[in-house]
Amino acid sequence: MTLKLNGSSSGSVAIDAPASTTSGADITFKLPVADGTAGQVLSTDASGNFSFVGNTPTWFASQASAQSVSNDTQTEITALTANQITVGGGWDGTNGTFTVPSGGAGVYYVFGAVGIDDLDADERLHVKFKKNSTQTSWYGSIHPGSGISNDILMAQITGMISLGVGDTLKITAWHNEGATQETEESRTWFGGYRLIGA
Repeated sequence: MTLKLNGSSSGSVAIDAPASTTSGADITFKLPVADGTAGQVLSTDASGNFSFVGNTPTWFASQASAQSVSNDTQTEITALTANQITVGGGWDGTNGTFTVPSGGAGVYYVFGAVGIDDLDADERLHVKFKKNSTQTSWYGSIHPGSGISNDILMAQITGMISLGVGDTLKITAWHNEGATQETEESRTWFGGYRLIGA
């Protein structure tokens, strides 16, 4: 069956129902009560209700100022307020946290890097993501060989992670230099975007 809407002066738009539905069920779709805002998309709640929601959540920022990272301590990276790009809400660069907004659940591609100053040969720098209060099992790492002395090292990490509404995500860094060291803000960043909704 086809529902055809004629244009006010010419042309038409038609909506066709499929030849049959799953299990022959009757399906009703309920449209939103008002128009959305620019950039929003039509979303379903899987119960036949449509609403306008923000575009794919996206964020990116680099570090605005150096931060101390203690020896042998997985440290949450903050002050990610430089060069910010955000779409769809959820990003707080001051504490370096992405919180999944309403309608933003799904699988995300995430990436980041942390630079640490004054590391020497055979010392390590690890970078991880932290979902809610749990570190991810995978990490990025750099472990230089001989010939490095008081150098700036940078470890990078990428991955995909499933996030639900209200989940938080941060980037953390760890090193074993033996003393507290500073991040290099020009080599420290964090970002991500949703690949597919839940």
